[in-house]
Amino acid sequence: MERYSQPTQPEREQRGKGFPKEHRLLLPEEAPQTVELPAVAGHTLTVRRGLSLLLVGGYSPENGFNQQLLEYQLATGTWVSGAQSGTPPTGLYGHSAVYHEATDSLYVFGGFRFHVELAAPSSELYSLHCPDRTWSLLAPSQGAKPRPRLFHASALLGDTMVVLGGRSDPDEFSSDVLLYQVNCNSWLLPDLTRKFIAVPASPRPGTPAH
Repeated sequence: MERYSQPTQPEREQRGKGFPKEHRLLLPEEAPQTVELPAVAGHTLTVRRGLSLLLVGGYSPENGFNQQLLEYQLATGTWVSGAQSGTPPTGLYGHSAVYHEATDSLYVFGGFRFHVELAAPSSELYSLHCPDRTWSLLAPSQGAKPRPRLFHASALLGDTMVVLGGRSDPDEFSSDVLLYQVNCNSWLLPDLTRKFIAVPASPRPGTPAH
């Protein structure tokens, strides 16, 4: 009987050549593993193409910051976790996330970020390329980054991420609107967005309000 031996790394790479990465057969050590969902708060849960939910970040007093990338597969009703590459966040809480279908990527902004033994408000923007689970820490192609923002809301309008509300530090609320343009990798900051937001005029004295 022929004995089976584990393939070497060059053999693994050779087997995958000629096929798109998302269509390659996963070897046992590459396949996502079914996991139990940890108790977390302050995380994001984002729909990907109506097929799965991506859970990023979160914190619990028992387990600390969640550093796993967890995916709930709607077809099977199971949670899975697989290897990540690139520059993943080391711990996030109170951030936001939006899914951009054209690039099959998740954009994760702000929150409390755990980094080098310290958790502090963050202005960082991460992208996750979902097919190969690769993270990137994005620096704007032009212009500056926004101030830190946490416990805010984000939504995607076309190719623009809109960030609203939240706090710029633990004791300061923010009413500024931030716009991130995915295709340009650039931010429109409050000094620009305020020009496009109409502020209702205060009613004149003696004028009934409706």
